[in-house]
Amino acid sequence: MATMTDKETYVLETGSSRDRKKGKRLSALHPRWLRNDAAIARAARHAHINDKWIALSETLAAKALKAAAEAGRKLGMMVVLDHVAPPTAVALMGIYDAVVTFYQPRNHLPLEEMAEVLRAANADELFISGAVDKKSKTVTLWRGNGRPLVVPMSTFQPSGSGIVPDFDRFAVCDFGHTLRFGDYEAAADAVLYEHDSSYRRKAKQRLIQTEQGFGAALRRVRLQKGLKRSNFEPLAAKTIARIERGEIGKPQEATLQHIANKLGIEAEEIETY
Repeated sequence: MATMTDKETYVLETGSSRDRKKGKRLSALHPRWLRNDAAIARAARHAHINDKWIALSETLAAKALKAAAEAGRKLGMMVVLDHVAPPTAVALMGIYDAVVTFYQPRNHLPLEEMAEVLRAANADELFISGAVDKKSKTVTLWRGNGRPLVVPMSTFQPSGSGIVPDFDRFAVCDFGHTLRFGDYEAAADAVLYEHDSSYRRKAKQRLIQTEQGFGAALRRVRLQKGLKRSNFEPLAAKTIARIERGEIGKPQEATLQHIANKLGIEAEEIETY
């Protein structure tokens, strides 16, 4: 997963053993720890609009809110690992560019996975949390960049095998790639493709680029020859998959020749398919 390293991340915690244990699960973000009012106030005065803030409780989020208001600053993204009362949530939205709050702990990604999503270059294409509102019949999904996507519950139709979504058992899993409603699962990219026109344009552009590359040609000739990805040992099937998806460029000469031999063609012929 590609990462972004040009943003600061602040984690607000009390310094208690419970908070330290929880905060340790976010260590992949290499955060700056804010453990007292003075540190929070200092960070609020100097933070950049692209920085991320993670508060382990509503009380700590309120302290950051107070510090930012006193500094007269507009700040970046705030993630509160706690339920937040409506007045505080509204105030946070007035200070922070993006706000994510957790209504139920089971709805969000495990913290280790969340840390990876928050630092990913494609954080806008992955989900970290969500909430189901049966009154409006909508599901709000928060992306790794803090932006919400609100979709109708009708998006999640029964599967071909008859599995129906259980909206009382909603969770985000698989590093933000999967939405789970009980035994029912939906792919994040499918939901984004249907409901986000910006994502749809990017996905179509990526498809065009992929279909024109070496990986797409390899996939076409492999299928034409009736071979599986596992037929290229000692190359792993997942390596062939990454080449075909364009995640790995054209292989080096020895690897390329090995693939060509398995395909039964000359190496330079692969890209002609």
